[in-house]
Formats: sequence, C-alpha cells, structure tokens
Amino acid sequence: MTQSSENSSADQATPGPSSTGRNRQTVLFVILVLGIIALIWEFRVARPNHEQAWDAVEKMLESNYSAAGEVSNTNEDVKQLIGKSPAQTIPKDYHAIEVYKWRRGLPILAYTVQVLYQKKTDGRLLLVNAKLNEEFTDEDLNLAINLEKIVQPESGASTKTVNRDDEVNETAVEKESGGEE
Repeated sequence: MTQSSENSSADQATPGPSSTGRNRQTVLFVILVLGIIALIWEFRVARPNHEQAWDAVEKMLESNYSAAGEVSNTNEDVKQLIGKSPAQTIPKDYHAIEVYKWRRGLPILAYTVQVLYQKKTDGRLLLVNAKLNEEFTDEDLNLAINLEKIVQPESGASTKTVNRDDEVNETAVEKESGGEE
C-alpha cells in the first residue's frame, strides 16, 4: 500500500460532522432560546403587571373597608385602575365575578385576579372582595350575600341598614329609661 492510499482510507475512517448531530444542536439551541424568552416574559412582564394590578385592587378594597357603608368602587373603576378588560365575566344571582389574567412564561399557565362585585338594582356592580390566583367558592358567595353593612347608632340616634337591594331602612333607637315605675 502506498502512502496516498493510506491517507485516503484514514480520511474515510474519521467521520465529519453529521447532519443529525447538527440538527440536534439546532433544536437544543432553539429550545434554550425559547426558555430564556419565557423567563424574561415571566419576570419582566407578567409577574410585575399582575402584582401591580393586585396592589391596586387591594387599595380599593381598603378604601371600601375604611368608609363603611359608603362603597363606591365599581367594576369600571377597577378596569380603569388595572388598565385592561377582564378575560372572563361570570354572572351570578346577586353578584358578578370578573377574572383578570396575565399569561405566564409557559402559555398554559396564567396569573389571575378574581374580583367579586355585588349587583345593585340600578345596574351598578360594587366591589366586594378579590382573590389572588384562587377562585371564589360557593361559601364565599354565600358569605357575601348575607353581608349587610350596619352603622351602629349612639343612643337616641337612628340605625341605617343597607341591604343588597340598596334599600335603606331607618329605625329609631329608643332611650332606656332608668327604672321609673
């Protein structure tokens, strides 16, 4: 065997980069890039927007609790403060639930804020409660239905009870007389 024939047989024995190996590297690189994009979306877009919306709804709920009997935050106020329309609205008998969603890095997952409103006779929806990444249960709805706001009067004042139909009932509180017989 001559030297040229030995070189040609050595060239045939060492394989060059195969097309399957190159395809595998390309697929893995694309998966890596998609994973990095998903992480950037998760931590730079979805989570901050979700947390900002939750903070806004929490502040609205706190303002409702601080002004007992004077709930004025409606579904339009919530939409305006969050800056987006709800992904889903679930009507109930005396309530409505609006679900706000932010898609996460994995498109099948989402952050949610569920907001519960009480329906009024004039068509308004007043903010009652909200949940972060949870759904309202029937028990939550029953508690909200039975919730009445009562302002406790001083002696001789009147009591105002506001029920879910926006009716105001006033009854006079009688002063107790001090044991005169």
